[in-house]
Amino acid sequence: MPATASKRRRLSAEDWIEAALVVIREIGVDAVAVEPLAERLGVTKGSFYAHFSNRDDLVRAALDRWENEDTSHVDHVLEANNQPRVALRGLIDEMFGDYEAGKLYAGICAAGADPLVAPYAFGHALRKVDLFTDLYRRAGLTSAEAQRRAELTYTAFIGYWRIKSMFPPDEPGVLHRYIAHLERTLVPDGDS
Repeated sequence: MPATASKRRRLSAEDWIEAALVVIREIGVDAVAVEPLAERLGVTKGSFYAHFSNRDDLVRAALDRWENEDTSHVDHVLEANNQPRVALRGLIDEMFGDYEAGKLYAGICAAGADPLVAPYAFGHALRKVDLFTDLYRRAGLTSAEAQRRAELTYTAFIGYWRIKSMFPPDEPGVLHRYIAHLERTLVPDGDS
């Protein structure tokens, strides 16, 4: 066996998934392809096929990881903030304030019409709107107003990251001021 082949590192399925998520964040779901990923990782395509049968399996695994990590982040915010207004502020800060996660989300949304991606994008939207509706209701809004405010919050999230994904990060402080404005606008007044 040649020395160069014996020195190659073995990649795990997680290495491929992480590389796919980076490509989705940087370029989009359509750019996830076996050969360019192998080149990016410095390995042969054979390494890929040791873990996945095809590109769609990798995309599904990457989207599953994204979905699980997103759920974990939300659960963490909710566990730390049991008052609805505080939880709303925490979620808004989390959703709008994480540049890397936002760019990844924008890459997924941009491919939302893809039959492979659509269930993930649609499921994300439904879960977030349901979560925000519940929090807004618990914060004192009527059911109808809570639903409208939840939809507004989520559509602001979609629009914000679609626009932000096209430009470099803002100067320091701009995002913080924007998030503060969102919280003042979207979170109902109250003691919490």
